[in-house]
Amino acid sequence: GPVVAACQDIIVLIPQWLIIILIIGAHYAIVFHLEVPGCPMGYLGPGGIQDNGDFRRCVGGATGYVDRMILGVNHMYQNPTENEVYKSGAFEPEGIVGCLLSVFQVFLGVQAGTTLTFYQEWKDRLKHWLAWGTASGIIGAILCLASKEEGWIPVNKNLWSLSFVLVTSSFAFFLLSACYFLIDVKFWWSGKPFFYPGMNATIMFVGHEVAYNLFPWHWSVGAMNTHFMQLIEALWGTGLKNKNKFEDKGEHLRNVKNGEVEKSAVAAHAWSEKYLIDTKASLIKQIEKQKELTVWGKIHIQK
Repeated sequence: GPVVAACQDIIVLIPQWLIIILIIGAHYAIVFHLEVPGCPMGYLGPGGIQDNGDFRRCVGGATGYVDRMILGVNHMYQNPTENEVYKSGAFEPEGIVGCLLSVFQVFLGVQAGTTLTFYQEWKDRLKHWLAWGTASGIIGAILCLASKEEGWIPVNKNLWSLSFVLVTSSFAFFLLSACYFLIDVKFWWSGKPFFYPGMNATIMFVGHEVAYNLFPWHWSVGAMNTHFMQLIEALWGTGLKNKNKFEDKGEHLRNVKNGEVEKSAVAAHAWSEKYLIDTKASLIKQIEKQKELTVWGKIHIQK
């Protein structure tokens, strides 16, 4: 029926979805029902000096407790963001419990890729991605009550909370839809300069580790203690790293107008068909050769 046809990309991943649901359930049970000595049940705060220091050793609640018990304090991140404000001590923002929901977030990416595989029409792909973005955004907003720090499950990157996963995944689905429409459907944009960092992620990471605190990538005006100023600096650094990667938009549009993109697509399609034909012929030869070897082996054994 039409409902089944519209949910093919979900149905094919039902076994994986069952595992993901179990992972989410395990995360919920640990975070909200594990007893942590000296801490309230389901505590999600930074500990330290917050609340007059009543929960000084409760940073991250059960999430931090599990990491301290299994990893040990010396194997955790010693200077987390909450330590700067609340003097909370070591906390691992990418620890054992937080990784459970990072698995869920990665799986949402798998779901997006499955949609790309199952549906050939661009409109169908966009409909599904936009539906996923809307659904995850609504559920995430409900969990955090559409607030910055409130709700049943607040948005918290350090804890990798469920609302954080859903809200950021919602933005990712919408961004994917926009990029797909602009780049692959309308050919209005080539994706530059952003695919350069994506194709050279290791170089970007090493370069950032070496030069993140050096001019001209890094600079400061005043205290630099607002999100706005840090955003400006981050955008400047990102743009500077890619300053030579921009493509002339007018030239790109002329190429599209002249049909060069279409010609390239036709050529690529012809090449892929030839490759498939050659591969099929090669496989047939290998199968025939294997049959000959099998027959020869049987004769040899009989002798």
